[in-house]
Amino acid sequence: MDETGAPLTVQKELRRHASIQITMNIYEKAMTDSKLQALSKVVKMVLNGGKSGEKALVSAIGS
Repeated sequence: MDETGAPLTVQKELRRHASIQITMNIYEKAMTDSKLQALSKVVKMVLNGGKSGEKALVSAIGS
């Protein structure tokens, strides 16, 4: 949600958090750049790879 440019107060309300600190502490650190890059690679393999993409996905998530 941060990627959309939504203000933290809006993110807090949409996630129904009691305070902005909860939003910042939990979600702001949840998806690091390295996690996003890894996820992007897996998604590309699945979308482009057919059966081999499915095997890559199972391998990546550890069946």
